[in-house]
Amino acid sequence: MTLFKYSEPAFYLFGVRAGIANAVKNRFSLGVKKTLGKITQPVNHYSRFPEYHFFLASLAGFITQQPARLKILDVGSPKLFGLYLAHAFPVDLTMTDISPRNIDEYRIMWQAIEARAKGTVQFDLQDSRALTYEPGAFDAVFSMSVLEHVEGEEKDAAALGEMLRVLRPDGLIVLSVPIGQTHQNQLRPLRGVDHQGAPGNDDEFFQRVYSRESVAVSLLNPLSVQAINENCVTIARKPTAFLKEYLKLGQSLRGFLGFINPLMSTRYNITLTDASARIPSEYGARHSGSDIYGDLICSAVKKS
Repeated sequence: MTLFKYSEPAFYLFGVRAGIANAVKNRFSLGVKKTLGKITQPVNHYSRFPEYHFFLASLAGFITQQPARLKILDVGSPKLFGLYLAHAFPVDLTMTDISPRNIDEYRIMWQAIEARAKGTVQFDLQDSRALTYEPGAFDAVFSMSVLEHVEGEEKDAAALGEMLRVLRPDGLIVLSVPIGQTHQNQLRPLRGVDHQGAPGNDDEFFQRVYSRESVAVSLLNPLSVQAINENCVTIARKPTAFLKEYLKLGQSLRGFLGFINPLMSTRYNITLTDASARIPSEYGARHSGSDIYGDLICSAVKKS
């Protein structure tokens, strides 16, 4: 039995090294708080490690089976995972985001580590609902915890359709979304600007937490029409008293304690083997940092 279940040390230590390399090369061009945060909390939440683990397993297996160098598209995922992938594998990765702030920030970070990378990265500003790439332009597409944030009725399904459109036949798609006991569209207080930098109202749409029923209608059923070999795992969390209190800590304090995220991951993340098992859930109509729900992680191959 190993201490860590989801390759936590590999991802965490890569993030620390990338953060240090960024500080050495770029000094404090990202600002003091962000520069230090890239070192103290490179993986921004304990819940993220299973997604990194299963995404990498799917993508690495696919990459090693292909005879030629692959073109891979990331649609809005946490950027450290893409940096890890392109650093470890000889791929041509296009990393996209709807926010220019995320693009600029991680372009700077990539410059600090690209000299020793096996792959290449280019960055592109894109809206997942209307990707500008040609049909079949990519060999693989991944999108980690993004579809739930796509605004608009049925726009998550539209974004999924766009990802499948730009994926070549027999190409791999890997996705994850939050999942709980009931479907909930969550709001959060507006912090000055939205994802695209525009001012808005006092509250803004933040995300959907899907139920098993709603995720089937919005994502899994449409995916099965165009893809085969679908493989999904569900990650749940143990809602213990300690975890609940930890999640109530402010973002800055949790950032300072980021070094415990790998241990938190192996302690509180659980892979459910029963597809119908109950997912421990505590969340409401307004998003909170103390919300508890699971993740559904799926990979599939586009039909030829």
